[in-house]
Amino acid sequence: MVQNVFFQETLTQGTAVIALDHGGYRGRCYYSAKIPHGLGEGDVHLSFALIDPDGYEEGPVEGEQLLFGDMDAFSESSYIPGIPAVKIGAILYPKQGVFQIGVCLKENTSCPQLKIAWRASRLEAKSRPAAILPEPVMEEEPLDQEADENAFYIANAPRVLRTGESFHFYLVMPKNGGTPVWTIREPFGGQITPEGVYTAPAIPGIFEIQASLNGQITSVYIMVRE
Repeated sequence: MVQNVFFQETLTQGTAVIALDHGGYRGRCYYSAKIPHGLGEGDVHLSFALIDPDGYEEGPVEGEQLLFGDMDAFSESSYIPGIPAVKIGAILYPKQGVFQIGVCLKENTSCPQLKIAWRASRLEAKSRPAAILPEPVMEEEPLDQEADENAFYIANAPRVLRTGESFHFYLVMPKNGGTPVWTIREPFGGQITPEGVYTAPAIPGIFEIQASLNGQITSVYIMVRE
């Protein structure tokens, strides 16, 4: 009988808190204590996610969000993190069954601490008879042509701008066109031209940029930092 080798995965997970001494400066590094992962001695695979309790996406996001990888990849998305951008790494001590997490700030912050969700896993080789699995059937969803023709939204909103920085917003317009009206909801939230060129104010904060057209309204939240 043909035998296939497969792997059985054992997982442990937890949360670590790294204190930032009531905030820190760009380039400073901070470290956790050594954390037992619970899988004993030997090699394990580690993965991490930053826990964001104060994210914004068209308003405050309920609950805690998990941020994986480099968040610069979302710099033009509608999501605005409530925690500072960091580089994250770890050291595994195979003989001790522990690891240590390190973070390096990519920007100044007043955040007092960072919470990090971690997961440790180990694969063990097993064997079992070969099995033939049916191929999944993929169904195509019909395109909503009417929705595309009526689309009206801001397509290129940045996540973060610096104080005094300018940015030109791009609107996806409905087929029948028109002239949109740009506004800033908050007082002292900067300036925006009729063409959608926004200039951030001299003070940091989170501001809602709004465009309206024939009763349709679309908006994005922009975080302004020093």
